[in-house]
Amino acid sequence: MTTQRDIAVGDSGLGDFGYKESLDRSLGKFASFAAGVSYISILTGTFQLFYFGFGNAGPAYLWSWPMVFIGQLAVALCFMELAAKYPVAGSVYNWAKILGSRIVGWTSGWLMLTASIVTLSAVVLALQLNLPRIWSGFQIVGDGTGEYDFATNAVILGTVMIAFTTFVNAYGVRLMARINSAGVFIELIAAVLIAVILAANITRALRCSSPPTDTARARAAAISGPSSSPPWPPAT
Repeated sequence: MTTQRDIAVGDSGLGDFGYKESLDRSLGKFASFAAGVSYISILTGTFQLFYFGFGNAGPAYLWSWPMVFIGQLAVALCFMELAAKYPVAGSVYNWAKILGSRIVGWTSGWLMLTASIVTLSAVVLALQLNLPRIWSGFQIVGDGTGEYDFATNAVILGTVMIAFTTFVNAYGVRLMARINSAGVFIELIAAVLIAVILAANITRALRCSSPPTDTARARAAAISGPSSSPPWPPAT
């Protein structure tokens, strides 16, 4: 007798690629969502780079958000179509091999590996930049002022992180999903709270309609330096 599960497995299309479905689909919807959020880490990039964009482009920087959103949405829709058409592990590697050639797939695989190495290095650097500020005990090597204290301690923290994440993944998917889901849940709540707190404490600069006083001119000259021209014409 054919069961509903047999029909689902037969319709998955994995047999066309030489695969037999054997994975236990134990992750829920939020766990799958949390895995994607933690891998991309959108909020981290937003908070860390907002000052850079706003400081260089001013309020016009906000227009880049909907532009990037439209572009990333198009990429996500393409990935959705590819994942539905080719439901196999390997994502970009297998998709590139099927749509292009084995050389294209080989190149995509090496690019993914390179991106993973660079991402891991960036995470290790972030650990070294932030953890010793939270607690001095994270500065295991020296006090952070030595010539090699920073780099050596970053390697140690990175090694501990790799060992811990490897153990969690080897232990089981459920443990990884619980830790990851808890972290993403806390991150989302913290992001909302930060946005609310910042919105509640907005202060708008007052536009000065009167000409600057001599005191204001002296302060501007002290900031800009004696060789710089004043930011406004002399009073008449």
